[in-house]
Amino acid sequence: MGFYNEARNSKGQAVAIHSLSVWNPNIEFFYTVLGRENPYGEFSGRGEEIEYSLQEIEKALEAVETYTFYDQINFEKLHPLVAVTCYGYKDSVDKEGDKEFLIKFLQCCREMAEQEGKVTIFFR
Repeated sequence: MGFYNEARNSKGQAVAIHSLSVWNPNIEFFYTVLGRENPYGEFSGRGEEIEYSLQEIEKALEAVETYTFYDQINFEKLHPLVAVTCYGYKDSVDKEGDKEFLIKFLQCCREMAEQEGKVTIFFR
């Protein structure tokens, strides 16, 4: 279970992938910087397909730098079924790794938007 997202070019080819486990609260920042509602606590993304301009991606990259990523799971916000499966398995997350992963994803999106004027992100 988790959040799997792809950035695709105009031909529909994946150019970047971003995924986090369902229990990882840092998914909030992926969705927030892209202007979407935070789905943390749910089982997966919303199935949306949204086009972003170069300016929107650059704004998202700037925003990432302003956030302090989480280093702990917030069990209270998780769906009860998800929370039960996580207890005893994991209680921390790699906040620096998650931030770097998001930055790299957005940098790939920026490169595609520079080439094609836009990039499409699939929220799965």
